[in-house]
Amino acid sequence: MTTRYAVSAAGTVVVLTTLGIVAADRWPASLDADMPTARVTRGTLALDVQISGVLRAKRSVPMTTPRAGVSLPLVVLAGTGATVKQGDIVMEFDPAEQAHALEQSRSELEEAEQEIVKLQADADVRQAEDDVELLTARFDVRRAELQAVADLNLIGVNEAKRRALTLEEAQRRLEELEGALSSRDAINRASLAVLEERRTQARLASRQAQQIIDNLVVRAPFDGVVVVRENRDGVTLFFSGMTLPEYRVGDMVRPGRVVAEIVEVGQLQIVAKVDELESPNLKAGQTAVVRVDGLPDHTLAATVEAVAGMVSRDGFFNASGPVREFDVFLQLDTLDPRLRPGMSVQVTVAGRSLSDALLLPRHAIFETEGEPVVYVSEDGVFAAQPVTVVGRSEDFVAIEGVAEGTEVALLDPTARDRADPPNQPTPAGAAQ
Repeated sequence: MTTRYAVSAAGTVVVLTTLGIVAADRWPASLDADMPTARVTRGTLALDVQISGVLRAKRSVPMTTPRAGVSLPLVVLAGTGATVKQGDIVMEFDPAEQAHALEQSRSELEEAEQEIVKLQADADVRQAEDDVELLTARFDVRRAELQAVADLNLIGVNEAKRRALTLEEAQRRLEELEGALSSRDAINRASLAVLEERRTQARLASRQAQQIIDNLVVRAPFDGVVVVRENRDGVTLFFSGMTLPEYRVGDMVRPGRVVAEIVEVGQLQIVAKVDELESPNLKAGQTAVVRVDGLPDHTLAATVEAVAGMVSRDGFFNASGPVREFDVFLQLDTLDPRLRPGMSVQVTVAGRSLSDALLLPRHAIFETEGEPVVYVSEDGVFAAQPVTVVGRSEDFVAIEGVAEGTEVALLDPTARDRADPPNQPTPAGAAQ
């Protein structure tokens, strides 16, 4: 954005004296006759500031692509400037792939549930068989115990040894069976846990696919106007000033991309930029006159809401160059129904006036070690004279530190190379 200033000066005219320019590419500081000069004058400096900006909505909501994990084909998209009501469809994506994912996850869910039912049924049958087998083994141990305690006088030594071995065998079988049943139970529980995890994952995948399908149709959250964003997908090389196309039907859009915005046109504000040298001329509460580029014969009133305290950073695509700029926010006093976000505007902010100020053309001010100076003509040479700048406009500055009528250089006499001096402005309303 550019910044311009309106200047009015009353009083003594700025006298620009150019006695001649030598053909050589240097002007020695000692040759007063070869240097374009101007004299310090006294007058009134109006610090009206002219800035360019755009209309923006105070309230806007981005419309993003559902996070489906893959790029989605755009099948419906309202164009930039389209008016929508709350609940109207702004954009829609093809649900074919997500519908397939939903069907697959539902199939996996059904399969997992059937396997769980089968595993539980098999486990119940096996549990009944195990209970019978365990009961038999315990009965065998108990019977062997009873037989092993018989009187040796009645059964003999050999029979007693046989019965003792039978008891040991029965106890061993019971111990092995209990261990096997415990291991089998653990395996069954682990198998069931695996199937339940599969079922949980399938259920989550089914819900996620259904949620994505529900989000493939994006609706307006409130009444407003659609603003479609630039499509940067697939662009690998960027350069300053590059123009990118907007998203359109048929594009493959990555998850999470902001495709469009819904902006509320009922509350518009102006966002402009002012460079750091002129930002002190602006403050909240100043009145302004606004001219909309799209409505050239119509003006609107506005008020400065705020001037940003930090340098604006718009990123690569809107880089403003080496000049540091600050955002300026203005509120329209009345709203024209023809206004739309994104329209360019020219704003004239009514600034304060410096009366009875010492004035010089702006390019008569130079910097030495970061401090403003003017080069005053003294006895055929130009000497640096520190000054204080109390106000700036596009063409003039109000200063302190030199007397009215002092002749100063319009080019830096210490510079090695000289360019043709620029055309000198004349304060508005000054006599020739």
